[in-house]
This record gives sequence, C-alpha cells and structure tokens, in this order.
Amino acid sequence: MATGWIYDGLAWYYLKSDGSMATGWIHDGTAWYYLTPSMASGWIYDGLAWYYLSPSMAANVTVDGYVIGSDGLIIGYEG
Repeated sequence: MATGWIYDGLAWYYLKSDGSMATGWIHDGTAWYYLTPSMASGWIYDGLAWYYLSPSMAANVTVDGYVIGSDGLIIGYEG
C-alpha cells in the first residue's frame, strides 16, 4: 500500500499509514503543509487564520507586505 507523498501528474497528495488521503494541516517531519486534499499553495484561510504556503508554510518572512512570524501567523504589515 502506498503511503507518504504521491504526485498524480497534476498535484501532490499525502497518504496516511492506512492509505487514505490526508486533509487539513500535516507535518511531514520537515515542514507544515495544508491539504485540500491536494497540496495548497499561496494564501489560504484555514477557518481560523490566514497563512502563506510556498508550498510549505512560510515563517519569519515578509510576503506581499505582510510580516509572518515563526508560527506562520501574520504579525504585522509593512505596506
């Protein structure tokens, strides 16, 4: 049974240990990703806050004028 990251020629997906597709936030041991179930990128709203994914969660950077903290949350604006 396939597990982990798979690419179907169009998008990336993550298969859990039981073979089912993961959705929502996952940490693959290296970085945080948001799956819908395909890997999301760009600005996303997870129902609680805005995040920037490129393709993993951005941290400690400025994107489009928004200052992003170590937890991926917007902490300021430098527009």
